[in-house]
Amino acid sequence: EAFDAVVGVVPLSSEAVAFILEDCVKRGDVELAARAENRAREEGVVLQVGAFDALLKLHTVRGDARAVELFAEMQARGVRISEGLCVGLLARCAEAKFLRFAEEIVKFCRARDGMSISVYSALMKDYAYCNMY
Repeated sequence: EAFDAVVGVVPLSSEAVAFILEDCVKRGDVELAARAENRAREEGVVLQVGAFDALLKLHTVRGDARAVELFAEMQARGVRISEGLCVGLLARCAEAKFLRFAEEIVKFCRARDGMSISVYSALMKDYAYCNMY
């Protein structure tokens, strides 16, 4: 695999990591994403919003609690979290019936800017998918 061929030979940049992770999202390759994330962290690469975005998408669709950890890390590091990202993640939470993460996202939105119509609407979709009317 191309990633394994360049590991240790070519230093990773934050942009390269984001690009690799975005490709992993397109292909649904969680294993490669985990390897790329681990390698980046080992090399001290600072993950940017694009990398977090891709990792969150991958883990949210699977209902993986790692998404909650990544979201908390983003907040702790002060990485910009847009309303669009939150709404997109809430939509993915609905598909995966991942209500725990949906509620974390909403808690963040409420604390930061309050609930917008789009966030509220996405949350209602989560509840509907979980049969919680």
